[in-house]
Amino acid sequence: MKNENLEEFLESLIGKKLFKHEQKILKKVFEENGLKARMLGINTINAYLKDIKKFYIIEERKGHWIVGKIVFEENKAL
Repeated sequence: MKNENLEEFLESLIGKKLFKHEQKILKKVFEENGLKARMLGINTINAYLKDIKKFYIIEERKGHWIVGKIVFEENKAL
């Protein structure tokens, strides 16, 4: 899976709970997309997303991760 497909993959995960098995799949996808790190934790993945300018974030909840998309809106009140 290449970088352009990474966004499609992340898009398909928005709002879904990722438990241990799904987290392993997610980590494997990031490894295939060039993330070379000894530890592939949530902070490493989020930093990588920021570095490659993909506007997604992964949050840790009780017992699972959840993928979200960062949306910027212009302030129209100005």
